[in-house]
Amino acid sequence: MYEAFFGLSRKPFSAAPDPSMYMPSAASEKAFKRLTYAAGENIGGFLLSGPAGCGKTLLLERLAQTRAAAQEFLFIRAGRMDGDMMAAALLRSAELPVAYSCSFDRNDALERVGAHLAGKASAGKRLTIIIDGAEWIDNDGLSVLEMLNDQRRNGTFLATFILCGRESTATRILSLPGLRDRLALAARVEPLDAPGCSEYVAGRCAAAGSGQTLFDEEALSHVFLYSKGVPRRVNRVADLALLTAFGLEKPVVDYEVMQAVVEEMSQDPM
Repeated sequence: MYEAFFGLSRKPFSAAPDPSMYMPSAASEKAFKRLTYAAGENIGGFLLSGPAGCGKTLLLERLAQTRAAAQEFLFIRAGRMDGDMMAAALLRSAELPVAYSCSFDRNDALERVGAHLAGKASAGKRLTIIIDGAEWIDNDGLSVLEMLNDQRRNGTFLATFILCGRESTATRILSLPGLRDRLALAARVEPLDAPGCSEYVAGRCAAAGSGQTLFDEEALSHVFLYSKGVPRRVNRVADLALLTAFGLEKPVVDYEVMQAVVEEMSQDPM
């Protein structure tokens, strides 16, 4: 709606993760390099954790976009899951049939998944199982990953599993020695600091085609204060700021615009 007014080719801020608009920070780059290593080296298990809205899913999608030809990814978007639900989700992610009945056989499901992974490994593929939203999986569901991880081929893992979840996930896994000991690496994403937030906003605007500064320094400080550096919140605040500036016919987001944004958001239950 406001793109033409600001000379943009696309909206710079969106609620949905968009790998093409990835703006690196020190924490996210460290996490991404570790993710890339984990997926490429078949290390067994990896944990990616951090507060909600800090870009964990974005890193996973970027990883999938930059994978090598020999790599394959199985994705599970976790809801509330117990062990049987996790085993069924593994079957579906591998595009294997799931027989729903009152006598679901978890061990049979894991054997079928293991055979599928072993076949892929024999064909020279490196498999990575990505589980996003791991905070919703109960301890029984996590034990299924332990069981799958115990299946090997010629002494090597059939796949690397990447658990991605909020901070509570890391705390809980530390209390589960069986799973904790199967994690070879971990990484954490963090909210942006004030300079990082300013760079993030400027970088997203530039990536969307802006050839000029759309937020003055005072406006950027307000974006950081209101968002607390959480990228998802930054996107929401900055998008509303541009929309407000457009309505006021201001070519740059300034203090006046941000005051209007803060007032509107303070009345918004979201």
